[in-house]
Amino acid sequence: MSESPCLYVLTPNDWREYRAIRLRALADSPDAFASTLAREEGRPDAEWANRVAAGADARYHLPLVTRLGSRFVGLAWGRIMESDPHVAYLFQMWVAPEARRLGVGRLLVDAVIDWARRAGARRLELEVTCGNTPAWSLYSRAGFQPVGEPKPFAERPALLEQRMRLDLSI
Repeated sequence: MSESPCLYVLTPNDWREYRAIRLRALADSPDAFASTLAREEGRPDAEWANRVAAGADARYHLPLVTRLGSRFVGLAWGRIMESDPHVAYLFQMWVAPEARRLGVGRLLVDAVIDWARRAGARRLELEVTCGNTPAWSLYSRAGFQPVGEPKPFAERPALLEQRMRLDLSI
């Protein structure tokens, strides 16, 4: 691939593209997410559209994809809960197999970090599946530290997830 990855913030009109990359992520890396491919495939179009429309509020959401040419090859969603604006979260992080080791993951993580800082968050948190060494390494290189002990996924207790935190005040 000779093209450079570029970031793109999803707009409400991009819900079909979001659905496609989200389903691709779940099919490729089912153990990396709390949700399942079957659950997400069953969502009606209106729910997908509403999810992306809600993400248009940049104060509390950053729905990001990374593109190589016209193809979406990376996904990340930053979110801040209105009830606690000092904590931001990184969800749905995924990079397509053909785009791995091209800096796509770091581009997404750095964009969410920058967004969270600009929004005034004091820390950024995420959960990573235990045993997902590439993701763990990416987050560690970005400065995230493990917090507490690993815990079972709520709906799939055979999988453990580790909370990680980045102090944004540094």
